[in-house]
Amino acid sequence: MFGIPMNMLNLNRDVNEKIVDDPFPYWLPNIMFNQYLLALGEFNIDSFENGKQAGMCFTFFMLATFFSSVTMLNMLVAIMGDTFERIIENRDLNQTRT
Repeated sequence: MFGIPMNMLNLNRDVNEKIVDDPFPYWLPNIMFNQYLLALGEFNIDSFENGKQAGMCFTFFMLATFFSSVTMLNMLVAIMGDTFERIIENRDLNQTRT
């Protein structure tokens, strides 16, 4: 969701001021790789302030990190809730065994 706007902001920049790194020759794998690294916490914000759209870069960065964190925490809560529900469901069986 935030990879495409970051790639669009990246188009008007010099090679030394790139926002999104280009390890692949095509834009789609570059966007996916950038968002994957962002979700892991590996990002480079040094080149954000070197362009005309510094405010937009920081805004998209903050929103992307916020939504990535919320998504990861939501997945963690869902996994823990499923595990807790499975344990509670088998509580009577485990009490009888004990």
